[in-house]
Amino acid sequence: MPTIATCSVVGHSYGPVELKQNDKGKYAQVRFWTSDKVKGQEEKKFTSWEGFVSGPQAEWLAKDCKKGSPLFVQGTIRLGSWKKEDGTESYRIEFTRINECRLLEREDAAMDQSARPAPRTPAPAVAAVDETPF
Repeated sequence: MPTIATCSVVGHSYGPVELKQNDKGKYAQVRFWTSDKVKGQEEKKFTSWEGFVSGPQAEWLAKDCKKGSPLFVQGTIRLGSWKKEDGTESYRIEFTRINECRLLEREDAAMDQSARPAPRTPAPAVAAVDETPF
């Protein structure tokens, strides 16, 4: 039976979202971070997240998302890695499919909810199985 990792995350954007286009339509790369402060420690630990949003959600994210904007992102994930310029390997959690991406309200900036499209309901990532494998 195939397995899938899903995740819901609340974080902050690294910066403005760029709207891009390919042969399948418009899309936006969403990069954001979360932080954890361990009790009794001075240092915060940061986690970097990344994924792509397509369609109408990409358009309003590109228009409304600013550096530090609070985001809610839900979808399927995997661990990705890359080599930094100094040769060390670094890791980030990547969304392979973002099912929902929303900007959250901030006290200092009210957002027009009526201008945002409703989140899309994606096709199931895994076909239904008639029998339980165990």
